[in-house]
Amino acid sequence: MDSGKKKIAINTAYMYIRTFLAVIVSLFTSRIILEKLGVEDYGIYIEVGGIVGLLGFMNGVLANGTGRFITFELGRNEFDRLKRTFSSMLTAHLLLALVVIVIMGFVGWWLIGHKLDIPANRLDAAYYVLCLSLFTTIFTLTQVPYTSLLIAHERMSVVAYWALFNTFAKLGILYLLAIMPFDKLEVYATLLMLISLTEMVGNRIYCVRKFKESRVSLGLDKDILRPIFSYSSWSILTSCTLMLNGQGVVMLLGMFFSPAIVAARAISLQINQMSDFFVNGFRTAVNPQIIKRYAAGDFIGSKHLLLESTQLSFYLMMIVTIPIFFCCDDFLKVWLKTVPDYTTIFLKIVLFQTLFNVFNTSFYQAINANGNLKRNAIMSAGLSFLQFPIIYLLFRYGASPIAQSWVALITYFIMGTFLKPYLLVNQVNYQYKEIYEIVICCFKVLGISLSLPLILGYVVHWDFGSPWINLILKSCIIFIWCCMVVFYCGLTKNMRMQVVRMIMSKLGQKKHQLES
Repeated sequence: MDSGKKKIAINTAYMYIRTFLAVIVSLFTSRIILEKLGVEDYGIYIEVGGIVGLLGFMNGVLANGTGRFITFELGRNEFDRLKRTFSSMLTAHLLLALVVIVIMGFVGWWLIGHKLDIPANRLDAAYYVLCLSLFTTIFTLTQVPYTSLLIAHERMSVVAYWALFNTFAKLGILYLLAIMPFDKLEVYATLLMLISLTEMVGNRIYCVRKFKESRVSLGLDKDILRPIFSYSSWSILTSCTLMLNGQGVVMLLGMFFSPAIVAARAISLQINQMSDFFVNGFRTAVNPQIIKRYAAGDFIGSKHLLLESTQLSFYLMMIVTIPIFFCCDDFLKVWLKTVPDYTTIFLKIVLFQTLFNVFNTSFYQAINANGNLKRNAIMSAGLSFLQFPIIYLLFRYGASPIAQSWVALITYFIMGTFLKPYLLVNQVNYQYKEIYEIVICCFKVLGISLSLPLILGYVVHWDFGSPWINLILKSCIIFIWCCMVVFYCGLTKNMRMQVVRMIMSKLGQKKHQLES
C-alpha cells in the first residue's frame, strides 16, 4: 500500500471511530433534549438558529477558499505563502464575524417579532437564544482557518478528538438540563455556546503549538487575497443558494407552519446527518489527497482517486441509508417518546436526497482542485436557486410541508447525475464513459440492494412484533444483504481481492497475537 493510500486509510479510521461514538451518543442526547425542551421549544431553537445561518453562507464561501488554498500551498511546499495565506484568511474571518453580529442582530430581532410563528410567551426566550446563537456563530466563523489547517495537514486524529469532546460534552448538557431550575431553552443555548468556546480555544492552542504558519499577526495581503476572493467569488452564488435552501426553508416552514413542523424536519435531518457522517469521514480523509495530487501535476492519479472514492462513498452511504429507510418507523418509536407529525416521511425523502447528493459533492472536488468555479457556480447555483421560489409558491397555495423535500430530491438528482458530469467533461477533461460507468454501477447496486427489503416489506409483510426486535433483526438483515451486494456486484475483481487480503491480514494479526 503506497503512503498516500495508507494515510487515507489511517485518517478514515480516525474519522469512523469518531463517527461511531458520535452517532451513538447523539441518538441518546437528541431523544432526551427533545423530551426536556418539548417539541415546541426545540422547533423554536431550530428557527432562531436558522436566522443566524441566513448570513452564514458567507462563511461557506470563505471556508471553501480557505481550505482549498491552504491545502494547495502545502502541496506546493511554499511555507511563506502558506503563512501569508493563513494570516489573511484569519483576518477575513474576523471581519466577517463582525458583519454577522451587526446585520443578523437587527434582522433576527425583526423576524422573531414580526414574521415567525412563535408563541407570545416564548418570545423572550427566543430573543435570548438569538443573542447566544450569534456568539456561537462568531466562534465557529473564526475557527475555520484553524480547522482548515488541521485537515490540510491531515491531522484527522485531532479533528476526531475534538469532535468526541463536543459529543460527550453534550452528555453533560443532559444532566444540567435536568437539575438547573431555569428556562430549559435558555440553559440549552448557553451550554452549547460554552462548548463551542472551549473547542475554539483548544483547537487554537494546538495549532499554534504544532504549526508555525499559524503563529501570525493579523493582516490582509492583497497578493494572497486577490486569487482567493477571485476563486471564492464564484462560490457566492452556490453558497447563497445553499443558505436559501437550508436556513431559508426553515424560515418558510416557520412562517407557514407551526414550530412542531420545523422540529419534525430538524429531527429527520439530524438522523440523516448521522448517516452522512460516515461518508463525510471518508471524504474528509480523501479530499486533501485529490487536491494535493492535482497541485503536484498528477492529474491521472487525482482523477482515478476521485472516481474510485465517489463509488465507495455512494456504497458507504447506501449501506447506511437503506436499513434506516426500511426501519425508520420502528427506529423512531424506539428512539423518541413523542414522534412529531411528518417526521417519518421527511426522513425517507431526505435519505434519498443525501444518496443522490453523493455524486454532486464528490464530483465537485475535481472542480475544486482545478480552481475554475465560474461555470459550476452559475449553473449549479441557477438550478438550486429555483428551489426556494418554487417551495414558497407551493406553500403559498396550500401545499403540504413535504413538498419542499420532493423539490430538493429532484434537484439533487439532476445536479449529481447530469450537471456535474457535464462540468467534469467540459472543464476538467474527464470522459463521459468513465463517469457514467461509475454512476450506472452505483444505481445497479442500489436497485439490487432495494429488491430484498421491498419484497420482505411489501410482499411478505415481515413483522416480528416488538419495535425493538423489528429494528434489530430487520436492520441487521438489510445491512448484511447490502454489504453482500456491494461486495459481489459493486466492486471490481481487484477491489474484492484487496478487501479479502486486508481481512485475512487482520485475522492473521489477531491469530498471531492470541498464540503469542
